[in-house]
Amino acid sequence: MITGPLNVANTRLKGFSMASGIASTLNGSNGGHDTIIETLSSNLRVAPDGIQADSVQLVLPQVGTITGNGTISPTNALDFHMMAKMNDGSRGFLGGLFRSKGEIPFLVQGTTSQPVFMPDMGKSLGNMLTNPAKGVGGLFGGLFGKKKQN
Repeated sequence: MITGPLNVANTRLKGFSMASGIASTLNGSNGGHDTIIETLSSNLRVAPDGIQADSVQLVLPQVGTITGNGTISPTNALDFHMMAKMNDGSRGFLGGLFRSKGEIPFLVQGTTSQPVFMPDMGKSLGNMLTNPAKGVGGLFGGLFGKKKQN
Protein backbone atom coordinates (compact mmCIF):
# COMPACT_ATOMS: atom_id res chain seq x y z
CA MET A 1 0.00 0.00 0.00
CA ILE A 2 1.13 3.54 -0.77
CA THR A 3 -0.29 6.64 0.91
CA GLY A 4 0.61 10.27 0.55
CA PRO A 5 -0.11 13.59 -1.12
CA LEU A 6 -0.41 14.19 -4.84
CA ASN A 7 0.42 17.66 -6.18
CA VAL A 8 0.39 18.57 -9.88
CA ALA A 9 0.68 22.04 -11.42
CA ASN A 10 0.59 23.55 -14.92
CA THR A 11 -0.15 20.35 -16.81
CA ARG A 12 -1.95 19.55 -20.06
CA LEU A 13 -3.64 16.23 -20.88
CA LYS A 14 -3.56 16.29 -24.66
CA GLY A 15 -6.52 14.70 -26.44
CA PHE A 16 -8.62 14.24 -23.28
CA SER A 17 -11.09 16.91 -22.26
CA MET A 18 -12.26 16.54 -18.70
CA ALA A 19 -13.57 20.08 -18.99
CA SER A 20 -15.91 19.13 -21.84
CA GLY A 21 -17.49 16.38 -19.78
CA ILE A 22 -17.89 18.54 -16.70
CA ALA A 23 -18.90 21.73 -18.50
CA SER A 24 -21.43 20.07 -20.83
CA THR A 25 -23.00 18.24 -17.89
CA LEU A 26 -23.23 21.27 -15.63
CA ASN A 27 -23.71 24.30 -17.84
CA GLY A 28 -24.05 23.12 -21.43
CA SER A 29 -20.78 24.58 -22.68
CA ASN A 30 -17.86 22.94 -24.44
CA GLY A 31 -14.58 22.80 -22.55
CA GLY A 32 -12.25 22.25 -25.52
CA HIS A 33 -10.15 19.27 -26.69
CA ASP A 34 -7.46 19.06 -23.99
CA THR A 35 -7.51 19.26 -20.20
CA ILE A 36 -5.44 22.10 -18.82
CA ILE A 37 -4.76 21.55 -15.13
CA GLU A 38 -3.67 24.65 -13.26
CA THR A 39 -3.41 22.71 -9.98
CA LEU A 40 -4.43 19.28 -8.70
CA SER A 41 -3.94 18.06 -5.17
CA SER A 42 -5.26 15.09 -3.21
CA ASN A 43 -4.39 12.70 -0.43
CA LEU A 44 -4.12 9.26 -2.03
CA ARG A 45 -4.21 5.73 -0.76
CA VAL A 46 -3.20 3.19 -3.42
CA ALA A 47 -3.74 -0.47 -2.46
CA PRO A 48 -4.78 -3.75 -4.08
CA ASP A 49 -8.42 -2.95 -3.21
CA GLY A 50 -8.27 0.28 -5.27
CA ILE A 51 -7.41 3.94 -5.02
CA GLN A 52 -8.96 6.31 -2.49
CA ALA A 53 -8.64 10.02 -3.31
CA ASP A 54 -9.51 12.34 -0.42
CA SER A 55 -9.55 16.14 -0.31
CA VAL A 56 -9.34 16.46 -4.10
CA GLN A 57 -8.79 20.07 -5.19
CA LEU A 58 -8.67 20.63 -8.94
CA VAL A 59 -8.43 23.97 -10.74
CA LEU A 60 -9.29 23.81 -14.44
CA PRO A 61 -9.09 27.28 -16.02
CA GLN A 62 -11.73 26.27 -18.61
CA VAL A 63 -14.25 25.25 -15.92
CA GLY A 64 -13.46 26.44 -12.40
CA THR A 65 -12.56 24.89 -9.06
CA ILE A 66 -13.57 21.32 -8.26
CA THR A 67 -13.38 19.65 -4.87
CA GLY A 68 -14.43 16.26 -3.53
CA ASN A 69 -13.53 12.66 -2.76
CA GLY A 70 -13.77 9.35 -4.53
CA THR A 71 -12.49 5.92 -5.37
CA ILE A 72 -11.18 3.96 -8.32
CA SER A 73 -11.82 0.24 -7.96
CA PRO A 74 -9.36 -2.48 -9.05
CA THR A 75 -11.52 -2.86 -12.20
CA ASN A 76 -11.13 0.91 -12.92
CA ALA A 77 -14.72 1.80 -11.91
CA LEU A 78 -15.04 5.42 -10.76
CA ASP A 79 -17.13 6.64 -7.82
CA PHE A 80 -16.43 10.32 -7.13
CA HIS A 81 -18.65 12.86 -5.37
CA MET A 82 -17.55 16.33 -6.42
CA MET A 83 -18.52 19.99 -6.09
CA ALA A 84 -17.81 22.51 -8.85
CA LYS A 85 -17.61 26.26 -8.54
CA MET A 86 -17.88 27.32 -12.16
CA ASN A 87 -15.85 30.24 -13.54
CA ASP A 88 -18.89 31.65 -15.32
CA GLY A 89 -21.03 31.77 -12.17
CA SER A 90 -22.82 28.49 -13.13
CA ARG A 91 -24.92 29.94 -15.88
CA GLY A 92 -27.17 27.74 -17.95
CA PHE A 93 -30.08 25.48 -17.11
CA LEU A 94 -28.27 22.84 -15.05
CA GLY A 95 -26.05 25.41 -13.38
CA GLY A 96 -29.10 27.30 -12.12
CA LEU A 97 -31.09 24.18 -11.33
CA PHE A 98 -28.46 22.51 -9.16
CA ARG A 99 -26.63 25.50 -7.73
CA SER A 100 -26.17 25.71 -3.96
CA LYS A 101 -24.07 28.62 -2.63
CA GLY A 102 -22.66 29.02 -6.15
CA GLU A 103 -21.50 25.39 -6.22
CA ILE A 104 -22.81 22.50 -8.28
CA PRO A 105 -22.64 18.94 -6.92
CA PHE A 106 -21.87 16.25 -9.47
CA LEU A 107 -20.78 12.63 -9.74
CA VAL A 108 -18.05 11.01 -11.79
CA GLN A 109 -18.88 7.40 -12.55
CA GLY A 110 -18.14 4.98 -15.38
CA THR A 111 -14.54 3.87 -15.82
CA THR A 112 -11.15 5.52 -16.07
CA SER A 113 -11.25 5.06 -19.86
CA GLN A 114 -14.87 6.26 -20.17
CA PRO A 115 -15.77 8.59 -17.29
CA VAL A 116 -19.37 9.71 -17.00
CA PHE A 117 -20.15 13.11 -15.46
CA MET A 118 -23.65 13.73 -14.10
CA PRO A 119 -25.38 16.13 -11.71
CA ASP A 120 -25.67 14.77 -8.16
CA MET A 121 -29.45 14.84 -7.90
CA GLY A 122 -29.48 13.49 -4.32
CA LYS A 123 -27.14 16.18 -3.04
CA SER A 124 -28.99 18.89 -4.97
CA LEU A 125 -32.40 17.82 -3.70
CA GLY A 126 -30.97 17.55 -0.19
CA ASN A 127 -29.76 21.15 -0.44
CA MET A 128 -33.23 22.22 -1.55
CA LEU A 129 -34.82 20.44 1.44
CA THR A 130 -32.38 21.82 4.02
CA ASN A 131 -32.65 25.36 2.65
CA PRO A 132 -35.95 25.44 0.70
CA ALA A 133 -36.01 29.18 -0.04
CA LYS A 134 -32.58 29.16 -1.71
CA GLY A 135 -33.18 25.77 -3.31
CA VAL A 136 -36.48 26.76 -4.91
CA GLY A 137 -34.99 30.12 -5.91
CA GLY A 138 -32.09 28.33 -7.58
CA LEU A 139 -34.52 25.98 -9.32
CA PHE A 140 -36.70 28.74 -10.75
CA GLY A 141 -33.73 31.01 -11.43
CA GLY A 142 -32.18 28.19 -13.48
CA LEU A 143 -35.40 27.47 -15.31
CA PHE A 144 -36.05 31.08 -16.24
CA GLY A 145 -32.47 32.34 -16.57
CA LYS A 146 -32.68 34.78 -13.65
CA LYS A 147 -29.53 35.86 -11.87
CA LYS A 148 -29.08 35.09 -8.18
CA GLN A 149 -29.53 38.15 -5.98
CA ASN A 150 -27.33 38.83 -2.95
